[in-house]
Amino acid sequence: MGTRQDLRERFRVRMGFPEDTTTGNNRFDASLNSALRHLWSDLPDVLLSEEFRFVTEPPFEGGTLRVYKGTGPSSGAVTDPLVLVRNETSGTLSDSEELRGRWLEIYDGSKYHFRRIQDHYKASHTPTGGAEIASADQFVLDHQWKNTTDTALSFRILTLDYPYQADIQKVINLVYNPDSSPSDTVSPMLRGDQDRIRQSVGWRAKGTPQAWARGDFFQLPAPRYTPQIGRLIAPSPGLDGASMPPAAERWGYDDSGNEHGSVGAHQPKYGPAGTFSYKVVHVWGRRPNYDVTNEGNRNPWYISASSSASIQASTVWGGDRIEIKTPNVALAHGYNPDTTMPSHGKYGVEKWIFRARHATQTGPVMVGTGPNDENYPADGVYYLWKIIDADVTSVEDYGQEDPPDRRVSLEAWHGHQSIRFDRLPTTSVPVLMHVVRRPPQLHHDSDTPRVPEECIDSLFALCASYLVGDRDGNLERKQLYLAEYEQHKQRLIRMMGIETATLISFGDGMSVSSSGLWPARGQTVTEG
Repeated sequence: MGTRQDLRERFRVRMGFPEDTTTGNNRFDASLNSALRHLWSDLPDVLLSEEFRFVTEPPFEGGTLRVYKGTGPSSGAVTDPLVLVRNETSGTLSDSEELRGRWLEIYDGSKYHFRRIQDHYKASHTPTGGAEIASADQFVLDHQWKNTTDTALSFRILTLDYPYQADIQKVINLVYNPDSSPSDTVSPMLRGDQDRIRQSVGWRAKGTPQAWARGDFFQLPAPRYTPQIGRLIAPSPGLDGASMPPAAERWGYDDSGNEHGSVGAHQPKYGPAGTFSYKVVHVWGRRPNYDVTNEGNRNPWYISASSSASIQASTVWGGDRIEIKTPNVALAHGYNPDTTMPSHGKYGVEKWIFRARHATQTGPVMVGTGPNDENYPADGVYYLWKIIDADVTSVEDYGQEDPPDRRVSLEAWHGHQSIRFDRLPTTSVPVLMHVVRRPPQLHHDSDTPRVPEECIDSLFALCASYLVGDRDGNLERKQLYLAEYEQHKQRLIRMMGIETATLISFGDGMSVSSSGLWPARGQTVTEG
């Protein structure tokens, strides 16, 4: 279909507007993205369908919990109702990252109570008047327990909802355990109908799911801060040595003062200096099994919208490192100002830092031999650069994480829809979903919409309705272009609404069965 710039010029030649100015171009670019979202929702699913997989998480059962009461991190006697400690050490729990964001079902002998696992960690615990529990599982709750005296609470760890990635806007169908038991049918249902099933089988029922429905919607709060740039001298090549940072604080040098490539195969990933900016998102929990990042980290369970971008910071090879400063989010959310408490700093949320390269240094370096390659694309796109915990407030960029993970770019995340089953699965099996993701937003002139050329007339008709009808509020002109869009849309549906591999029956009386005049699927056609 062409790039955004191509589309803009084709539209201007065909329609005669908008004006060929920065303002006119910006108006078209905004209208193009709006029209692409609209068109995307109307296109046949066959054009847009993708596969997405996740793994079911059976409940964990076994043992009891007690309220944290005993020797604290600073060896003092403390009580912390935000933390429940498991009395046993048997049984295998998932990694801490996978437990964050899941649910604790707690039974106090008369009622069931539900808490979210804010964080999970292992540490020895000596309860007041009791024996030490070595390497005890400790669960930090999203809100504190009702008292400070309970010592034997039955519990289960549950995954009630399975959030799917935030850029998925539509679920076409779902196949439960497709690789081993594809015949296990899990039917789609409305949430209310599924709830009626759960009323009959019990809300705590386990087994092979029979139905799925949309679960709860969840949105992790976005960062309410902007990453700050600190300690940047940014000298230029040619300055005297007095203005240089120490070797262990230079771009392209490790913490021991070794330049990239100076010690055998040392620091193989160090990238060139240049101009950068940074954004931060918050992540709570991880999905099991799927490695997605350069560091082998897994997909987020929940991910927030991003912070504002930092200022652009520039440096040169051998110049000062770029320091990215962010607040102590764990402390800001109340986990926990008292350093003697076990919940101190245990917010369970990670900061995922995304970096955009706006320019790459070329020419002479300030000191040393310089990078292996200066041909790094300065595309201004934010890619995953670094993952740090919520209480880490400073991290340095000196080229050590280049190139960033281009498989994980910064998107407009607005929260998570989820899948909920009528029963809690008892085994860990894959689930295959056919989904439609949101359309890619075109932020650069070189970006291309992921739709066929046949959609160009529909896309242009929608753009015209936004550019003309929305500009001066003339509803008649807007309706004129919308009517043209409807005609093009119906043509697209007729053209692409039926997959070419689909065998359809005839409507003229000929049968498709083996006993009819027309051969069944797989039957040889012979001359009679």
